[in-house]
Amino acid sequence: MIQDIFLPEKIRSYYLFRQRVVGIDITKTHIYGSLIVARGSTITIEKQLSLSLNADQASYEERIISTLPSLCEQMGKFDHIVTALTSGMVVFKELRLPFTTRDKIRLVIHFEVAPLLPFPAHEAEIDFIITAVNQEEKSAQVLVAAAQKKHIAEHLALF
Repeated sequence: MIQDIFLPEKIRSYYLFRQRVVGIDITKTHIYGSLIVARGSTITIEKQLSLSLNADQASYEERIISTLPSLCEQMGKFDHIVTALTSGMVVFKELRLPFTTRDKIRLVIHFEVAPLLPFPAHEAEIDFIITAVNQEEKSAQVLVAAAQKKHIAEHLALF
């Protein structure tokens, strides 16, 4: 949007401009969609849909690809789409690190997680959230999520 050049979409949790966001969850038999509207400090669920995957298509991917346009059409106008991988494609690890800031943790997280992954770290997208900080020990508890880049690319290709 043109206003993004001059102003951000939001400041902290306050939306400067109304945003219509569609969240999509794909399962083996259905596609679920939720439309939320974020305005100011309010987020409202405007619509929720559940569509069965078309049974007349041969492969799972073809069924998804043929059903997604119908879901998007029924959702109406929206600004963003958010989707998620199934949890079976993501490796989760909880770690305690001797750092308390996000910037320092970001520098070492790949090295700390690499030996724990069942696939090479260079094939992974890795992210984390800080779940607890212990100021006395100057350490942080983090939850790390790692997914293979090929799984992310396959999922995004459906859209």
